Parts: sequence; C-alpha cells; structure tokens
Amino acid sequence: MDEGDVKALICFQDCLRWCLATIETGKSLLEQYRINPDDITFETESRRLRYRHFFLISARKITRYGKLLKTYDQEAKIAFENFYYFPLMSFPLKQKVDILQFYRDISEHDEEYLKGTGKYMANYNYNDDYGNTIDASTDFWVNDKLLLGDKLDVGDIIEKARCFFREISAIYLRKWPLARHVRGWEPPDNVM
Repeated sequence: MDEGDVKALICFQDCLRWCLATIETGKSLLEQYRINPDDITFETESRRLRYRHFFLISARKITRYGKLLKTYDQEAKIAFENFYYFPLMSFPLKQKVDILQFYRDISEHDEEYLKGTGKYMANYNYNDDYGNTIDASTDFWVNDKLLLGDKLDVGDIIEKARCFFREISAIYLRKWPLARHVRGWEPPDNVM
C-alpha cells in the first residue's frame, strides 16, 4: 500500500467514525427531548447542551473528512455531496458560511456571541417565518422534531449521516475487503 492508499484508508475510517458519532449523539439528543420535552431543569438542560455540542462537532467533522475523502475517491465524492448538500441552502445567512460550521461555532463560542463579538454575529439573530426575532442558539421541539436554531433538523442530519455511512462503508469494504476480518476496523452492519 502506498502513502496515498494509507491516507485514503485512514480518511475512510475516520469519516465512518464521525458518521457513527453523529448518529449516536443525535439519537441521544433527540431522546433527551422525547423523554419530557417540557423539562427545563438544570440537570436536563446540561445533558441536552452536552449532546447538542458534541452532535454539532461530530456532524461538522463529517463535512471536514468528507471534503478530504472526496479527493481520494470519486464514488466517495458523490456520496459526500449527497450528504453535504441537504436542503438547508435556503437558510437566510447574511454571511456566506457552512451551515454546520455556523451552528458548531455558536455552540463552541457561545460566550463570544453573548458579548456581541461572535465570528458570525451578523447571522446570530434573525426573524423566523412568523416575524419573531430569535437567536441561533435556541432549540425548538416541534411535532417530534428537534430544530437547532429553528433551522437545523437533527433527525434529517442523522438520516443523512446514516445514508452517507452506508454508502462509504460499502466503498470502504470494496477497496479494503480484509477490513471485514480485522477486529475493530470493520464498520458495523446495524446502523439503523
């Protein structure tokens, strides 16, 4: 295996891991709202905050590794573009920015946004479909859906991550069939 193949292998494996992390943390985040959507105790809110934060980090990592992965494999490029270009492009951003990067940045640097110095401050407050001004750090639980910042559908991202996982794990196993026999390096079959 040459250096390019090793880099591609590592990239595939890391991308698969971040897909699984996104699915797992997303499911845990949704469960925190399903248990009791009206519970706003300190303990519940801190759990939701933790899952939200790591969900955004892992989803953003998929996009970062996916962009790298598409340089190694044409099939992976198509799979990534199916994941990455989900229907969020209508989001009314005042600054051009990756939507997952935007929400991850707000989660990571929330204190800067409170001070009014956040990197994407021009996008932080916006009007919803009803003319209400909201901030992008607010989560909404509506009709059994969790919307981060009123725009980012957690269930939709989980489903996109599942599809992307299935597609790239199939490519991964075609390229490196021995991965099925190396404990810990084969992707699980039960990503549902």
